[in-house]
Amino acid sequence: MSSKFSDVFPPTLPPKSPPPFRNDVQQGFRTPQYLLGWGDPISHVASWTLSARWPEVRSKYPALECVFRLLLSPSSHIITRALTAPASLTWDYPYVIVYICSNNFPNKMKLVLEHEDEAIRAAMEVIGFPSEREAELKWYRSSKQK
Repeated sequence: MSSKFSDVFPPTLPPKSPPPFRNDVQQGFRTPQYLLGWGDPISHVASWTLSARWPEVRSKYPALECVFRLLLSPSSHIITRALTAPASLTWDYPYVIVYICSNNFPNKMKLVLEHEDEAIRAAMEVIGFPSEREAELKWYRSSKQK
């Protein structure tokens, strides 16, 4: 049994190895928040215009309608709400995680994982990522041990 938080909860996980739900206890530690997405420099993400692509992509993936809710700030082209398609979370680093889902909400996470290929395709289409970027998709741990 590992006794180090970072051994139990590494900074990243492969996309096909989802973490436990947040706050589940694993080896004596509470599961931190993980985000399934891509890490990109803030300067790169700030230049994206996603709202124009959203209606077309949204209509192609009806099974994900209750998960994908696009909420854009009028003054920004960065998506800022959790569980949108995709969303972003910023912190004290020069990059953001543009994410498809988190492990915070079990029902929403299960829905995304049940439709994982569709969710990934939809997010990539909205962002405008080429197919090669799918290989960069990871589960990112977004918090340290508390």
